Amino acid sequence: MGRFPWLREDFNDTGHLITPPTWTISRHAAELRSWTIGCLCWLLLAVSVALNVALLCSGAKVTNIACDCSRMDVSGYLCAPNGARPEEARRRGCEFDPISFHWYPRRRVLDADNQAIIRQFLDKGPWHRYYDAEGTVEVDPKNEALTALWLTKREHVVHCMYTLQQTHLWLNKGFDPPFNYSHTLHCTSWLVSVIMESPPTDLDALTVHAVPYPHEWQVVKPKFPCEEEGLSCVSW
Repeated sequence: MGRFPWLREDFNDTGHLITPPTWTISRHAAELRSWTIGCLCWLLLAVSVALNVALLCSGAKVTNIACDCSRMDVSGYLCAPNGARPEEARRRGCEFDPISFHWYPRRRVLDADNQAIIRQFLDKGPWHRYYDAEGTVEVDPKNEALTALWLTKREHVVHCMYTLQQTHLWLNKGFDPPFNYSHTLHCTSWLVSVIMESPPTDLDALTVHAVPYPHEWQVVKPKFPCEEEGLSCVSW
């Protein structure tokens, strides 16, 4: 018996060889080849259809992502209000953000990249917050049930820097942003006003060479002939 007996012979349910009395080996092989070719044709057709569907779906996904972004909640909503009992907030699936003293959905706060931002903010401390403007009653750093407090101008500057980073990060990850647009306007305007209070002596000097760097800094869509034009961009 050859290595592939089913190419020219049949077997019954007991595994015994059956030799069809009216079939020749050549006829059997020919019909098998015809059957195989037919199956391959159907398989290729199925694969072709599947690929086309996949391409269409991939296009739909891109559209859906854009639509999802347009439906993103940018109100800066909280998972629990300031002053909520920590055990109740965590029962709701929230986690405390020490940069803004807000309760946000746990997944966003515990995200590895967000945790890196929090660590950088805390490393700029230690931060001392107070219940009164005179700075006589300090807030316990472990207190997560906060409604109002006073903090230094220095912390406000650093807070704005990291909350702007945090907002962009969350948008990149598809999370609803931690703050609304008004907060971005506040922080950007306030940071500039702080600089202008004591402007550096070289504020009007030509110190910045505005060149896209690195090479991949400019992503251009739809397709643009970056290399052909000798321009610093990438496009596909």
